[in-house]
Amino acid sequence: MNELTHKLKSHESPIAGENVLSDSFSVGPPTEGLVHKLKSIEASVAREKGPFDLFALFSTDEELEDKWDLVVAATWIGENDKRALDFLSSKLQRVLTPQEFLSISKIAILDVYDPRVKDIQKQFQFEHDLQRLVEYKFYGIRVDIVYLITSKIQVDAPLLREMWPIIIKMWRSGNKEISSEDILGKLESQGRAVPDYAMDRIFDYLMSPIVSMVPNS
Repeated sequence: MNELTHKLKSHESPIAGENVLSDSFSVGPPTEGLVHKLKSIEASVAREKGPFDLFALFSTDEELEDKWDLVVAATWIGENDKRALDFLSSKLQRVLTPQEFLSISKIAILDVYDPRVKDIQKQFQFEHDLQRLVEYKFYGIRVDIVYLITSKIQVDAPLLREMWPIIIKMWRSGNKEISSEDILGKLESQGRAVPDYAMDRIFDYLMSPIVSMVPNS
């Protein structure tokens, strides 16, 4: 039984609540200030631009001590990588000390559908928090330390709330193979314009094995 079938049989709403993971650990200076400032920057940018699917600090694979890669993925970045890089870099420069800023080797922007992003989201679903991973295998590559601030499949919650009754109705009518095209047709017949990527994101979300389930508010 796949995850979507389980959720349909239970008729639970798939709107996820806060799923916060937090280990008690000591980051240690000078990384402590950097990590907590990045957590603040992530929350600020999410409010201003939109949520991140991934926001994490990776120890660099270069032979340099105290160097980090900031790895991010977000639907709002789209194809404007250069603009996003400039925006994020300016945010970092305003908040971080010169030493902290220079400790970031690069900002790596990944597509939200990148298999490396999807791989880490299979294991972690939370945002605006802090999880420290040691000797983490990131899509087959061992990373000494990762400070994970956000790892979450981001979806259009209002659209999901509109979709869910349609999915339940189709399921109860005996349709066991519900496609995104079927749902899209129903929504468009109701006059609902749906962005190209939004439907796929919701189906990814519904199929995720670690999505938290809470009643519709």
